[in-house]
Amino acid sequence: MGAVECFELSGNELVPRPTVATTLNDLSLELPDGVYTSLRTYPGARVLHLDAHFDRLVASALLEGVPLSLDTGALRGAIAATLASAGFPLARMRVTVCLSPKIRIYVAAEQLHELPEEVYRSGVSCGIADRSLKRALPRSKSTRFIGPGAGARRTAPAANEVLLVSEKGEILEGSSSNFFSVLDGVLRTAEDGVLAGTTRATVLDVADGLLPIERRPVLVEDVARLQEAFVTSVGRAVLPVIAIGERSIGDGVPGPFTKELRLRFNRALEADLEPIVGSRAW
Repeated sequence: MGAVECFELSGNELVPRPTVATTLNDLSLELPDGVYTSLRTYPGARVLHLDAHFDRLVASALLEGVPLSLDTGALRGAIAATLASAGFPLARMRVTVCLSPKIRIYVAAEQLHELPEEVYRSGVSCGIADRSLKRALPRSKSTRFIGPGAGARRTAPAANEVLLVSEKGEILEGSSSNFFSVLDGVLRTAEDGVLAGTTRATVLDVADGLLPIERRPVLVEDVARLQEAFVTSVGRAVLPVIAIGERSIGDGVPGPFTKELRLRFNRALEADLEPIVGSRAW
């Protein structure tokens, strides 16, 4: 069992892809440019909304100018087989579709280390990225952004995430997450110019009826007035943010809406988890 287990899905065959990478991001930098989706597994080899991840791969490839047709049955089987081969109790997994010079599909896994519950009780801080950091195609989950995004996070080592800001000063998203805030009793999250995360979609569903929702960003200058904030991603789920840069959010502790949304998300998670299925002998 290595730090990263990787296979290429070639037709009906799953071929080991040797790598010295110690993380999925390192692996992505070894592969040709393409599009990808990241997911995590839960006990019992279950996943959340796997078809939504496949849909995002197809949509991202189309934005890159490449029509893509996926054999989702074979891909589910490849994910299950990769997970079994890796042997991790819980895994963070990545499906990468390299688009040039020809379409090639890779499935990889690394061990998932969940954040301690104390982190969710206390919250985390976020930094602000340089405004030059942006996705060339915001709706495309392209591997080209992995290197710059990781570089931005290294500039703020004490922060859990760095937030991307538009030229107008709008807080768009995290370098590997979506960003939400509560301002004047309204849940705000950017809609345009951001990657539509699968966890974000579930949060918007469960937030319905809890408080008003506006799909537009807040400004950096609004940070001092924010009542609450949190980021969402496959690995972090709903993670409270208690500071952005040098400014505290609200009372400097996770707020009641964030706590309730996390509870609702976890309930939805338990209801919607599915087996990877389609596993086969390769």
